[in-house]
Amino acid sequence: MWRLLVVVVIGVVYAQKSEIAYAEAIDQAKELLKNAVGGTTAPTVIGKVVEALEEAALAVRTDKSVVLALVQKDGRALRYASSDLKNDKEVVLAAVRHDWRALEYAEIEDKEACLAAVRLDGWALRYAHNFREDKEVVIAAVSQRGNALRYVANALRKDKEVALAAVARDGYALALADYSIKVDRDVVLAAVTQNGWALLYADPSVRRDKEVVLAAVRQNGWAVWHASDELKNDKDVVMAAVSQNGLALTKVGVDQRKDREVVTAAGTQNGRAFGFARPTLQSDKNFVLTAVRLYGRALQYAAGFLRHDKEVVLAAVRQNGRAFEFAYDALKKDRDFVLEVVEASGWALEFAPGFSNDKDVVLAAVRRNGEALEHASAELRKDREVVLAAVSQNGRALEFAPANLKEDKTVVLAAVRQFGPALGFASAALQTDHAIRRVGNWPSPHLHPSEVEVATKKPAT
Repeated sequence: MWRLLVVVVIGVVYAQKSEIAYAEAIDQAKELLKNAVGGTTAPTVIGKVVEALEEAALAVRTDKSVVLALVQKDGRALRYASSDLKNDKEVVLAAVRHDWRALEYAEIEDKEACLAAVRLDGWALRYAHNFREDKEVVIAAVSQRGNALRYVANALRKDKEVALAAVARDGYALALADYSIKVDRDVVLAAVTQNGWALLYADPSVRRDKEVVLAAVRQNGWAVWHASDELKNDKDVVMAAVSQNGLALTKVGVDQRKDREVVTAAGTQNGRAFGFARPTLQSDKNFVLTAVRLYGRALQYAAGFLRHDKEVVLAAVRQNGRAFEFAYDALKKDRDFVLEVVEASGWALEFAPGFSNDKDVVLAAVRRNGEALEHASAELRKDREVVLAAVSQNGRALEFAPANLKEDKTVVLAAVRQFGPALGFASAALQTDHAIRRVGNWPSPHLHPSEVEVATKKPAT
């Protein structure tokens, strides 16, 4: 089909033998182009037709029926049409309704075509040179894409109605508005309500307006960065900001970072915010206890003497076992305390390597979190009692058992009973054991690769 089309097009361009042959070639090209386009939307097919049209004789490119059929499938094919058809309203409308970018190739200056294009994508205004001062076209454009305001005539960038339409769609459009708009409270309020960060582009006089700033930080806590210094120390504003994004605590007034209520609100939203509290709070045991109960790893931000405090450390570990990483080394060497810690969270065993070969400690850890078996010594990972305790708590722990225990039917049954896909870690022989498969609800006696993938995939921790 396409080979024939190319031959015909070449014939159209180069046929010189007779007027009859030339006319026949033209007719064939027209029919092939129309037939090729009809009923297809495949990009590769349309692309080939467009290329053919580009090479076609002027007689083909001036045929309205051919071009109209093509631009309805690929609007940008308008660029290959004759000048007359680029001035034809019906053709241009069909093109821009399919692809707004076709407006670039239109030679007719038609409002209806411009409106059709900008309603598809406001950026079409870049090609509507003679309508950038037309309020109806401009509002349609910025309502679809706020930053199309960059293509608006200067006179309309000062227009409040236009600005409101733009910032309602994209608060950042405030950056493109005239200065007279950036001092307009109504427009700025609309902008920051859509995107709090737009406060950056407001006039400083508006950044002192509490209602405007509150609207901004409720949408994006980081917007407090652009508030006036006075409002960075306003507790209402600060609480709204850190409640939306705890890390906004880094951009508020220094005194606010001493406020227990503010820092607690920030840390509740994002535990890492506790790291930005003032040292006076990081040295306050009651505050630190509150913090680690919300976010165990906040222990890393506590004053040194509190990371040595058993009550504080235990509270942190109960919230997140891996918080034990930040305890003082002396506590990690205290056997009685380590035993108490791993009973609270087996994950803490990872940070007490001195007890990885202590059976009592390891048993306490795996009974709490089976996968803590990963951090037991090689010797204890061979201990059947330890492994059985681990897989009974979490079948995934079978992954860390030695080969001989992966062949132990009792151990594997315990693992599969707790977590069916753990069968993927068992020996090949036990993976086809019907009794074990029934316990794990496996559908067939043969593992499918996808089943093994599910079984061996570790969950996020």
